[in-house]
Amino acid sequence: MSKRKRLALLLDTWNVDSFTTLTEQFWFICRTKNLTPKTIDGYAERLEHLYRWLRERKIDLQDVRRIDIQQYINGLLGTVSDETVNGRIRVYRRFWNVLVDEELWDKPNPMHKVGLIRAERKIRPVLSVEQFSHLLAMCTRRSFEGYRNHLLLLLLWDAMLRLSEVVTFRTEDVNLQEGIIKVRGKGRRQREVPISPKVQKTIHYWLHKHRAGLPGPTLICKRDGNELTGDRVEKIIAGLGKRAGLKVYPHLLRHSGASLWVKHGGNSFTLQRVLGHAHISTTQRYVTLDTTALKEAHERFTPSRDLVW
Repeated sequence: MSKRKRLALLLDTWNVDSFTTLTEQFWFICRTKNLTPKTIDGYAERLEHLYRWLRERKIDLQDVRRIDIQQYINGLLGTVSDETVNGRIRVYRRFWNVLVDEELWDKPNPMHKVGLIRAERKIRPVLSVEQFSHLLAMCTRRSFEGYRNHLLLLLLWDAMLRLSEVVTFRTEDVNLQEGIIKVRGKGRRQREVPISPKVQKTIHYWLHKHRAGLPGPTLICKRDGNELTGDRVEKIIAGLGKRAGLKVYPHLLRHSGASLWVKHGGNSFTLQRVLGHAHISTTQRYVTLDTTALKEAHERFTPSRDLVW
């Protein structure tokens, strides 16, 4: 069951017309803006958290004030991550902004001047080349699943795909001759991503040795041609990581590839296009220089380099 349907059932149980009416109008506007079901599901999950809080305090949605939102946010601090808090604030902003823009809300916008909290910037873990090579070695490439998992790891690492992108990636979107793949990313945006010769060779062998003759459009699939779910891919990667003595998940591979890109001299603006980020600030959060790389960079670019003592 989708999170949107779960929220609808919850609202039916509560029998609160204002919650139901405004929420349904919001979903309609989201669909007209061509937002993906996954994005709308994410909105539903965050709205449910707020609705439950309002319900417990007997506050009708039509009567929400900015002070209520601020109290809700204050109650979150220290109980969930800063990123989670800001994620919810962004959704609530969009919710009420849409209602105001569409003239569905004639009261003061409760999200007016509600800013994001200052989130603690954490250094994200990354896999080294040696660790990734060890992870690859856990795949037995002689079998269908082993070769598929080998390719799966490479697409997350080399092409830096998102989990949602790798499970829906189609064979028709591969251009081996040019070394380019077409990726359908967030918000239905498409981008072209280059792949290395090693990945080209791996895809070519997969298509002709293992994938040939199987039904279905997706490149990464089961033996019957059906696509893998995101949950299944996460379990596959976690299992490979456990065998390698590593804690691994799809986003770690994407982030590690992005960090290595910068470490090798790639610029953030090109990386932004590869990753499919709408804003450069998002890309810069993915880039982590470890202490050694930071020291090497400082030695190369320090303003004191040419000083004569």
